[in-house]
Amino acid sequence: MKKILIVCAYFVSLTVFSQTKVGVELGVGISNRTNIDKHLKQTDGILSIQSEIGTNVAFLTQLNLGERLFLKTGAVYQSMVYTEKVDAGLLSFSEAIEPFYCFLPNETQEGRTSIKYKYNFIEVPFVINYQFAQSCEDCGWKWFIGLGPTVSWVVNKKVKTDLIKDANFVDYACVPTDELLLGLQASLSGEYRFSNQHFLNLSLVYDQQLQSVYNNSENQFRFYSIGFRAAYYFALSANK
Repeated sequence: MKKILIVCAYFVSLTVFSQTKVGVELGVGISNRTNIDKHLKQTDGILSIQSEIGTNVAFLTQLNLGERLFLKTGAVYQSMVYTEKVDAGLLSFSEAIEPFYCFLPNETQEGRTSIKYKYNFIEVPFVINYQFAQSCEDCGWKWFIGLGPTVSWVVNKKVKTDLIKDANFVDYACVPTDELLLGLQASLSGEYRFSNQHFLNLSLVYDQQLQSVYNNSENQFRFYSIGFRAAYYFALSANK
């Protein structure tokens, strides 16, 4: 129900504000989970937790709020990824953590390997962007700084490890995730105007979830990422 309300609020926003641009965005970013030290203390055999590269694709809208302000919103399909380096022969968990590893086989394993996790989210950003006064409009570039909340939910979870003898990511659903996750996004971006209707946007984006992926459990963690995104926008009106 909450997801339906979020989607409805998004489409209502399109009618309230003056829509100026629509676009498609692609990006990559380095992601990881929080609470790494706590998780390592709750387990044996996990040697380290490393950041990995995630991706995103988005359909976005820029809505003018003023002369130098616009709201960026839309729908983003985003992957957050991290890897646990493990010693399989020593791998063991506390009773509270064990349910999160339901995908592991019962037989004894040996050797050093890794467990790679991929969480796929749908994210709806509501980022207010401010145009710097010193933007070089004559050369076609405008520069912006953005900040605003996000709302996301898990679409699916996947895992890849030699411990289950599968070279591909496989779905797993050991423990239900929280329904909605609030977050915060900050960005620094430049936009180049090819014409009054065609634009290229390049952004450095930091995404931080403010709520744990799992609720009421010992495995409390959030995702964060920093990445580069490129977008093409088409203006529905000829305004600069």
